Amino acid sequence: MVVNCGVLFSPILSPTFDLMEGKQLAFDKKWLLWLLLACIPWVQWHTLADPTQLTRLLLYQLFCLPLLYISFTQRHHIQQLPHPLWSALLLLWVAFYAWSLQQAHNPHEAYYTLSKIGVYAIGVWLLSLLYINKLLSFKPIAVAIAIASALSFALLLLELIDVQQQGTQLWHQKNLYVLHTAFGHKNLYSSFQLLCLPFVGILLVGANKQIKVLGSLFILLVLASIVLMQTKAVLAGMALSFFICVGMYRITQSTHSTWMWRVVFGLFILAAGFLFVIKQHPEWFTVLLSGDTAKERLLLWKNSYLMWLENPWFGVGAGNWQIYFPKYGLGNFMQTNYLVSDGYTTFQRPHNDIIWAACETGILGALVYLLILVLPIYWGYTTIKQQGKKAHIQWLIIFTLIAYVFVALVDFPLERAEHQLVWALLAAFLVPSKSLQTGFKRIILFIPFAILMGSMYYTFQRFPNEV
Repeated sequence: MVVNCGVLFSPILSPTFDLMEGKQLAFDKKWLLWLLLACIPWVQWHTLADPTQLTRLLLYQLFCLPLLYISFTQRHHIQQLPHPLWSALLLLWVAFYAWSLQQAHNPHEAYYTLSKIGVYAIGVWLLSLLYINKLLSFKPIAVAIAIASALSFALLLLELIDVQQQGTQLWHQKNLYVLHTAFGHKNLYSSFQLLCLPFVGILLVGANKQIKVLGSLFILLVLASIVLMQTKAVLAGMALSFFICVGMYRITQSTHSTWMWRVVFGLFILAAGFLFVIKQHPEWFTVLLSGDTAKERLLLWKNSYLMWLENPWFGVGAGNWQIYFPKYGLGNFMQTNYLVSDGYTTFQRPHNDIIWAACETGILGALVYLLILVLPIYWGYTTIKQQGKKAHIQWLIIFTLIAYVFVALVDFPLERAEHQLVWALLAAFLVPSKSLQTGFKRIILFIPFAILMGSMYYTFQRFPNEV
């Protein structure tokens, strides 16, 4: 059967509206992109070793295909490119992982990791390109991600009911770790919901009273679920980000509205109530109050530091951290997990994406990745200083991206394609542009096309091994 690609992708080609201008949108003309985003929690294949990891990488790749198609067919509308520094950093990010192949002890794992980083980089670059040239809009994306957030919450609720009916007392000892959620782990659920929060918040800006009430109730339910999951990284990241954003607000705004202090006071009351509940019922918060995960991370980072000292400039190769890790000793893990110290199980990542990049690609690769995380926050801050109180979207995105950086310093969202996809949707919106002196040349799209095809090739190669 021959499929006409023009017919397949034609529903997503018409130019979309600019959210800041408030023009009306025909959502039915964008069904393919919105459907891929809304279905993120449902994309699983339970016969694979990890039901979500490879399948959602494929979802990311499928999402990039129409982005490339739009860029190619609508190239006459492209008058600006993403900031040259952004393009250079993304290219360097891929280049450092490609260079690390020379050091890799396991080349197959290295090529697979490179294929993931490659598709992450082209995804955020294509989104930046389309946002800048108004070929892609933020509001329909926000609707799709809000649906994905609601589905994630609903699936968690169903799992909680099912596990409770089986007699498991989830909030006693460390039974919360039996939850798989739609992301394989309770902490991954929390970090995904963190990335989704600004999309839900954006939909409430300018909405009618009923929508605002329902949306606010949903946000409170999601926040409550994150608290109940006792994900310390996300809770600490949100708290840190909130105080940083309050500081930014005081610096950037010449007149300070009373709403900010109302928000601060309200959150203070909620935090005080939460601490009171913890004090009264500490047995419900065993996971939150336990220090085992902190000890385990410190041990992981110590071994990772020794690994980096031996390979400071070029690392041990993409995807090869887990192979080299046991070399630096496992005995100390008896303090937290005897299965690790006795060699029955091992770690796949060091629970710190920057350290992970430093070990596998060297110090320069880690610095490039750190800049990729931080630069959108800086660009969003400069936009806020220019737009003032009108920059509602930028405030919501900056809050989330700051919290995400903290999560990346103590966890492993870089491994998860759905996290990288939603992060790219946020970060790309803040990237500034540079006007083209001449027309857009389609040869520019050859690099992302080649990377995407290579990434899909290694993904399909990986499927039989995962089964």
